[in-house]
Amino acid sequence: MSLPADSSFVYDAAKAGGLIALLYAIGRGVRWLFEFCVGRIDKRQEALAMREQAFERKLNERVSKLEQELAIYREATMLLVNALASKDPSNPALQQVARLLRNTIPLPSPDPELEETMRRAAKALDEADGKV
Repeated sequence: MSLPADSSFVYDAAKAGGLIALLYAIGRGVRWLFEFCVGRIDKRQEALAMREQAFERKLNERVSKLEQELAIYREATMLLVNALASKDPSNPALQQVARLLRNTIPLPSPDPELEETMRRAAKALDEADGKV
């Protein structure tokens, strides 16, 4: 089978068309591969974001509970310290508690003038009641 002389143009056009189709197919394949990879990355990022949000939510709940517990412990400590300070202001346990909690809980420091004033007031009340 012999081709006419001008058939080389058709042959060249067919080769060019085949090359264009091949390049198009390769381009579509690369595009699909890229979208597939990006899609997987996006799905991973969404999953990680959801896990991070759940972790932050749990962490915030735990911190909130711990803050509530700390407030209760602070209040209980202050009540105990005040009760002990009123009974025995020179108790060594008070000094140890003051040293341990100095920066977190403001503890009352024993005031010698206040103690003397309270002794005088108690004595005056006792005298007024006739107990002395």
